[in-house]
Amino acid sequence: MIDHPDIRLDLIGHSMGTIVINDAYRECPNLAARNIVYMAAACSIRDFQVSTGRYIDKNPRVNFYNLCLHPRAELEESHAWGTPVRGSLLVWIDEFFQSPESFGDRTLGTFENAVIAYKLLPQTSHVRLKAFPFEADQTSPGVGVPRNHGDFTSFKFWHPSFWETTCAVTASYGRNSAR
Repeated sequence: MIDHPDIRLDLIGHSMGTIVINDAYRECPNLAARNIVYMAAACSIRDFQVSTGRYIDKNPRVNFYNLCLHPRAELEESHAWGTPVRGSLLVWIDEFFQSPESFGDRTLGTFENAVIAYKLLPQTSHVRLKAFPFEADQTSPGVGVPRNHGDFTSFKFWHPSFWETTCAVTASYGRNSAR
C-alpha cells in the first residue's frame, strides 16, 4: 500500500473493474487517489456507497467520474444473435440476471440509474456524471464515442480529456456546489 502524502493515484475501472476498486477501498480505505474513473460500472449503487463513496465523502477534493453510454445506445446494444432482447450488459444485469430488491442494488453504470441516484452519491462538486453523445457514425475504433459496453477500451480512457465534463452532479441539479 502506498503511504506517502505526495502520491495520489488515478484509478480507472471498466465494468467489473469498478467492483475491484470498491473492494480495494473496503480493504484499504485510505488508498490515496487523485482521480477515480468508473466506465460503465457494473458495481451496484449500494456497493459504491459503502466503499469508494465513503472515501470520496472523507476526501471531497478527489475527482470522481462516472462515465456511461448514451441511454439510447445502452438500450440498442445487441449481442444475442437476433433474439428480441436488446440492451447492454448493464441492462441485462439489472433486468434479467439480478433481481434488484431495491434501487441501490441496480448498477451504477447506466446513466439513467446514475442520474436517479445522484442524491446517494457523495455531494461534492468533484463528482461528475457523463453520458457520451449518441452518434450513428462509428467508422473506426477510437473515433467518435463509445456505443457499446465493451467500446471503452477502444479509446484513450486513461487521458483526462476522455472523462472531462463541465457539469458536476451538485451543480447539474441546482444544489449548492460549495459543500
